[in-house]
Amino acid sequence: MSRISSFSGTFEKRVNDGDYGNERCELSASVEVEDGEDEEDVAIEMLTRLRRLVIGELLQSENLRVRRALKPDPRLCSECQQLLGDADDFVHEPCRRRRAERQEAEEDARRERWKAPVVVGAKDEDLPF
Repeated sequence: MSRISSFSGTFEKRVNDGDYGNERCELSASVEVEDGEDEEDVAIEMLTRLRRLVIGELLQSENLRVRRALKPDPRLCSECQQLLGDADDFVHEPCRRRRAERQEAEEDARRERWKAPVVVGAKDEDLPF
């Protein structure tokens, strides 16, 4: 079985500033795999370093929009204000269910209030509610 002895890798990141411009940074590297080293670990380490360096360089941009694009605001649940996962829309599923239950209870209470008898000419202290 043949063995991989070297890797070459490139990482490029292009960030749009939202005003018809963009900034781009690209780094390439080659690395030799030493005897006893795991080829996959070497490749992952090389690409991780390239990614960190490229993003670090773009975070130094003079353009505020470029810097903000690289660090967007976290997506928070509109109910509990905790971080949302990639599969969540605007609300965690448990929060959505609790909100639906709360809205149903509010609607039931509203219906009950409308069912209460209306006494014409009665004083407030005579009313049952």
